[in-house]
Amino acid sequence: PNTPPISVPPASRERTQTLLHNDETLQSYTGHIRFHQDILAESLRFYAFPQFGLYIWNNARFYLAVRCGQLSHGNRGGHAHCDQLAVELQVDGCDLLADPGTYVYTPSRDSRNRYRSVMAHHAPHTIPPREPNRITNELFVLPDSSRAECLYVDREAFVGCHHGFGSRVYREIEIERTYIKITDWAAKSLRLETPPSFHIESPPIGLLPYSPGYGIIDSQHPTSNVTALNSNRPPSSISLDPVAAID
Repeated sequence: PNTPPISVPPASRERTQTLLHNDETLQSYTGHIRFHQDILAESLRFYAFPQFGLYIWNNARFYLAVRCGQLSHGNRGGHAHCDQLAVELQVDGCDLLADPGTYVYTPSRDSRNRYRSVMAHHAPHTIPPREPNRITNELFVLPDSSRAECLYVDREAFVGCHHGFGSRVYREIEIERTYIKITDWAAKSLRLETPPSFHIESPPIGLLPYSPGYGIIDSQHPTSNVTALNSNRPPSSISLDPVAAID
């Protein structure tokens, strides 16, 4: 699992970055996640699971994961979410950027779809919001229109893309000594939100209430956004109805 999944020459990272930076048809959006240098005093381990579509960098104090790959087996998407190019980050055991979970399946169609939405994940977001895969009332179907690709990955960087917004959207991640740099790239006609940008001592609020298990909402989790219960962001404006809650 320590071997990068893409067999490419050593210059691939630089060539990929050069192509992105020199493409005048693309607009870039950059965020920095900053931390103290001792967080990465211990070298990072790198794990690649290309068939699953997951890439992980970690040490005793740091965990970063990126989702990029096949949406689901057989392209049905029964348990898939719109999470391509999404990141998760944990430092010193504290979640800073977290997938909010699944929450429920059939008891609430609205809740099921809101937790499947790209707006529930720390992935590239368009303005106004759009889904990279078509979410319908078929709760166990999510066709893979995003077709994510890992273009380059190593122990310090990642470049991937997906096609879910009609043209390619790229995400570049660079792990430096005191920060993570996340740059999203898209056609100038496609406006994106700025990627997460903060110091780890002042993390952002989450995108949805955090669900640690089926039918459960943990309002005390550091990334839990209970105000999003009544959010009117897509795919629906209907409030969630918690099956259970942790106060």
